[in-house]
Amino acid sequence: MHLISWKDTCKPKIYCGLSIPSIESLYYACGCNIAARGLSVGTSCAFCNSNFETQNHLFFECDFTFSILLRFLPRMQSMLFRPNLWQVYSDIEELDVTSNMKNYYFLSISAIVYFIWRSRNDRLFGNCSESVSAITSKIKRAVYLKIHRKKCFQDMLT
Repeated sequence: MHLISWKDTCKPKIYCGLSIPSIESLYYACGCNIAARGLSVGTSCAFCNSNFETQNHLFFECDFTFSILLRFLPRMQSMLFRPNLWQVYSDIEELDVTSNMKNYYFLSISAIVYFIWRSRNDRLFGNCSESVSAITSKIKRAVYLKIHRKKCFQDMLT
C-alpha cells in the first residue's frame, strides 16, 4: 500500500496518509465497536441511518459514501459487489496507468476517507450535515491544492 502524506505546505490543515494503523483506528471508532465497549452511542450510520455503522459500511457500502466514491472512480460501479476500502486500494494498485496517476488516485482516496470521516463527525457531534456535492467539492479542492503544490505532479499538469 502506498502512503500519500500531505505535508504542512498544503493550505487545507489536514494530514492524510492512510496506513494500516490509521485504518484500524477508523474500525475501532465506528459506532458498533464503541457500543460493544459499553459506551452509549448511536450504532446506525450517520449518513443513511438505516444500517449498522461498521468500517465496511461507512467505506463504501453506504449509498451516500459510495456516491462520493463514484464521482472520483466511476469504474467502481462495474464491480459485482460494493468495494470496501481495501478493495479500492487493490483496484488502484492493479490499474495499468503511470505511477503519477496511481499516486493521484491514492491521494484522492485518502482525501475521500478523510472528508467522509470528518463529515460523519460533523453530523454526529456538530449537527451539521453536508450534501454529496458539498463533500465532493471539498475533496476536489483539497486534491487540486495538493497537486498544484507538489513538484512530483507537475508533469501531469502540462
